[in-house]
Amino acid sequence: MSGMDESLRPEKSRITIFNEPINCQFCSNDVFTPYEVIVNVEQPGIGVRHVRYVAICQYCGKAKHFGDPSYYDVEKDNYIWALNQSLLSIKKYKIKIIFFVGKRKQEKVTIFLNSLIQILRQK
Repeated sequence: MSGMDESLRPEKSRITIFNEPINCQFCSNDVFTPYEVIVNVEQPGIGVRHVRYVAICQYCGKAKHFGDPSYYDVEKDNYIWALNQSLLSIKKYKIKIIFFVGKRKQEKVTIFLNSLIQILRQK
């Protein structure tokens, strides 16, 4: 969420407020999964809501509560975004197929490779 009007995604990430990282108070880790919490600001039934966040540390599980201090700067006529979320990438694995090619098995290997090439071309 860098400069966009959207809430934080509930995915494993690093979060900063005004470019200062959020760290866990218990284990000092900086990888969290944030969740939106909607709080009724006024008396029950009025319908005034305020969005806050709770982030769960991915190392120890401690919850960290914080709000969005973003604001509109009247002098510069610009909205100052405070929250920034850097999603952590998912590891991608490459699959290697290694096999022994012998005289007796050559026909089976050729059939296998041809079917594999056809599958890859369809995608």
